[in-house]
Amino acid sequence: MKTLLFYTLLFTTLAQAQVNNFLEKYTIDASVEETSGLIFHNNKLITHNDSGGTAQLFEMDTISNVITRTVTLSNATNVDWEDISQDANYIYIGDFGNNNGTRTDLKVYRVPKSEYDNNTTISAEVINFSYSDQTDFTSNSDTNFDTEAMVVNGDNILIFTKNHGDLKTNIYTFSKTPGTYTAAKIGTYEVNGLITGATINATSQELYLTGYDTSLVPFIIQVADMNNPSITKVNILSQGSQVEAIASIGNRFFISREHFVYNTYDFPQKLYAFNGNNTASITTNSKLIAKTYPNPSNGSFTIALKNSTSGDFTIYNQLGQTVQQATFEATNHIQVELAQTGIYFVKLNTLKAYKQHN
Repeated sequence: MKTLLFYTLLFTTLAQAQVNNFLEKYTIDASVEETSGLIFHNNKLITHNDSGGTAQLFEMDTISNVITRTVTLSNATNVDWEDISQDANYIYIGDFGNNNGTRTDLKVYRVPKSEYDNNTTISAEVINFSYSDQTDFTSNSDTNFDTEAMVVNGDNILIFTKNHGDLKTNIYTFSKTPGTYTAAKIGTYEVNGLITGATINATSQELYLTGYDTSLVPFIIQVADMNNPSITKVNILSQGSQVEAIASIGNRFFISREHFVYNTYDFPQKLYAFNGNNTASITTNSKLIAKTYPNPSNGSFTIALKNSTSGDFTIYNQLGQTVQQATFEATNHIQVELAQTGIYFVKLNTLKAYKQHN
């Protein structure tokens, strides 16, 4: 008997799914049409422009498109601000956009929340860094040393590269304390795309990345355990949407898209929102699985097999409890009905396969 495994969210090297509750909130104010980072602080979203923009942070109301406050960093320059993150005491702004791999002035600005909350002009501390494995600074449009995503994790900053060359993302880490550091490479995710934003869900401690592929189809990457290269990739929006940032408020997520012109289409800057983990979802990691659809769904799935196959399957929930078992005989399709929404994985045992004749 040959056993094949296909798991749900965050349990495969690269799984595919869809988000069903992805909603447009509003068009972002024109002052931040190149929105490139997002955090939620003091009941407001904070964003900023990217390369060439002002050294300013913009507070946005989550209900309307109103910019409620603008805060200027008096001692900073926006060479290429690409993401923003936070911890309990500080806000961190990543000036590390590096489209051609030539920059030697990569940095993160750090500002105390106590100063930010009470002033419209503030001074920032500086965290300088370089990549431990970059030795060539020749201009290269296929560089793997561009970065647009960052999170703060414990005492360290984690950055996720936007690899133009191999479409992976490399993970580097360095201290969040002001100083000059060599960023150590600690891992790689096979994302098959360009990563542009990152956030950690404070409730679940899951990592979320956003980006788009080479056809400009945007996606979300969900990572349950940053020490385990098991990810789920979820496509969102339509081709041409250049999503740039993601922020979480509990299990509520916001994503921003910058103004972008694609062929004859003009995509204005937008804010979107969705809820995490509120649909049942199964994803596949088997060469005998063609696809699982619809996914996520409201509980009814079809697992399409590449070849007619017999065997049995067991569905488990996140606690490892069996929720369904069944056998199947010489079929190309397996129907699954789940009563509860959630995240599931399936063990598939195949007894024999039948070659299809067309």
